[in-house]
Amino acid sequence: MGTDMTEIIQTAFQILCNVFVVLNTILVLKFVYGRDMRCDAKTLAVTGVTFLLADVLLTLIVPEEYRWVAEISIYVFLFSAVLFMARSRRVVTLILVIPAILFYIQTASIFLTLEMLADLERIHTITADGKMITPMYVLCDPLCFVILLFLIRHTDKRIQITSLGGIEVIILMIFSAVAYYAAGVIQTIKGTNNFHFVLAVLILLAFEILILYAIYHRKRSGYYRRLSQEYKKQFETEYNFFKDYKATQEDTIRFRHDWKNHMLLLREMLAKGDYSKAENYFGKLSENTPEGVKHLATGNELADMIIGIKSEQMEEEDIVLHFKGNLKELNVMEHVDCCILLSNLTDNAIEANKKIKDSRYIAIMSRKTENHFYMEMRNPFEDELQKDGERIISTKKSKIPHGIGLENIKAIVQKYQGECRIIAENGEFVFQMLLPTE
Repeated sequence: MGTDMTEIIQTAFQILCNVFVVLNTILVLKFVYGRDMRCDAKTLAVTGVTFLLADVLLTLIVPEEYRWVAEISIYVFLFSAVLFMARSRRVVTLILVIPAILFYIQTASIFLTLEMLADLERIHTITADGKMITPMYVLCDPLCFVILLFLIRHTDKRIQITSLGGIEVIILMIFSAVAYYAAGVIQTIKGTNNFHFVLAVLILLAFEILILYAIYHRKRSGYYRRLSQEYKKQFETEYNFFKDYKATQEDTIRFRHDWKNHMLLLREMLAKGDYSKAENYFGKLSENTPEGVKHLATGNELADMIIGIKSEQMEEEDIVLHFKGNLKELNVMEHVDCCILLSNLTDNAIEANKKIKDSRYIAIMSRKTENHFYMEMRNPFEDELQKDGERIISTKKSKIPHGIGLENIKAIVQKYQGECRIIAENGEFVFQMLLPTE
């Protein structure tokens, strides 16, 4: 009876270990390798319970001599869970499962080495198949889960989804393999030279801490480097706008400066009856009248200029612009804020239209009530809108993190005590904004 109970406990423990292997691999993929994984409490709980029930069922059904079938099923479920919980680039994420498991195993080996340092392995039991079960052997998987979950919860999400490069992944794999091997070697020298054992364990622990810090620092610097590229793009847009605006203003000032002299000359021609000469002069004068870059009268000079700049790209991409309403309420915004808001919205709309074969358009509509200003922008959208909480996940496959522009838009709207909503419905991407006018 006692033997049967021991076997049941050992089987239950092994099943729980398998559950944590799946969950911890998913967390490593997110925190270490920057994969975009679903890691909310509900999804993790459903995944864990599902695998627990599946493993229990396999244990009860599969005979002992076919235990290898159950072990293969564990890996099949692991890859299936990763495939399900990855939001994007699933093939790349599946490839990174092996490096993630290797990183997880070497971390666990360091925990077991620390257990030997604390001399806790003396509290152990021997299983029927001769395996030694120690406290850290039992607690290692849940401890890794708690630590990874803590790191994910207390790390900026934008930094988490910054991926490591291919060379960095290879370096990390080499370190994981070396650290795992080193932990095994270190464990063998306990009792023969305790000083060297303690020193080696501390060095190994220091390397583990340093590698975690290096991963975080690399992802953080990578995110802010790419963020600066995004801001550079925005500032270039603002610079081009103000450069065109300045050129238009200078042309207008020069024209107005000479206008009085032109009128005096025309009056003199008309007084003398030189109507033909006056008509020709007026025609040449009209040709030199500065037109600026305005293609649309929105009620907001900045909006006119920005849409004018973007209209050339719209024409090249066969995008039809529909506008209804008035944007003069945007005059309350600082010029830089207004430029970032409208530039990012139009850039995103143009980018989405490029993926559409027919009926490319951008529709802007606005209206004013007694206390609020409402603006809406619509464009065709063929991708699925993906979110991580409230943050929009870009469907672009480039390494530059997109969605930053939308975060800036939200920040600007909140700055002016407004609200905005981003939805995808009926094949359209819709941005809605509501600003108070009082």
